[in-house]
Amino acid sequence: MRNIIKKIGTLIGVSRTLNFIEGNNVRLTVENNSNTKEIDITINSSAIKTVTGLSLLGSGDIYPTSSYAVKFITDQTIISTATYTDITGASVTLAAGTWIIYANIISRNINVAVLVHGAITDNSNVVIAEASQGGASSGSATVGQFVNLNITGVVTPTTTTTYKLRAARGNTTITGSFTVMDGAGVGTTNNISDNSDKGTSIIALRIA
Repeated sequence: MRNIIKKIGTLIGVSRTLNFIEGNNVRLTVENNSNTKEIDITINSSAIKTVTGLSLLGSGDIYPTSSYAVKFITDQTIISTATYTDITGASVTLAAGTWIIYANIISRNINVAVLVHGAITDNSNVVIAEASQGGASSGSATVGQFVNLNITGVVTPTTTTTYKLRAARGNTTITGSFTVMDGAGVGTTNNISDNSDKGTSIIALRIA
């Protein structure tokens, strides 16, 4: 007996024998079913990948799921030493994956020149990324000069990990202390923050 072989209605050939061949990432299981007197053929994928947990099989577009974490600080932190100090409340806890972390430090100094150092670190204080910016003397003991420092880093935690924002002042002749602000100080007495505009922050966006 010959078998007529077609693919989507198009004749492929006529033969007594069928030969099934496994292609890339395809696994075939062929068994003689004596109960039904049939040959059972099972076709499985052996290595189909996913994107953010979604199978690549089927039709339509796949858009990666995203997640983010944002923390605006609500307390001011006085920085008076050259050693990195935790900025109050400026930390985010991230799940395993790949994340971009954006950090912003707004600080003010009163009548002194300062060198503002900022760093994103993990919870063991290992520096992920850091940056520095100088702040000039204001010339008045009642008006604060602002420094706006931005830091960006990429992290790939393999388990849930906390990252935080830290700051330090310069350790040369520029030794004045400065205050990390919880807002930009708009419309408040002597440029002191009122928490309304949320200046210093740490933000993380998951990209994989």
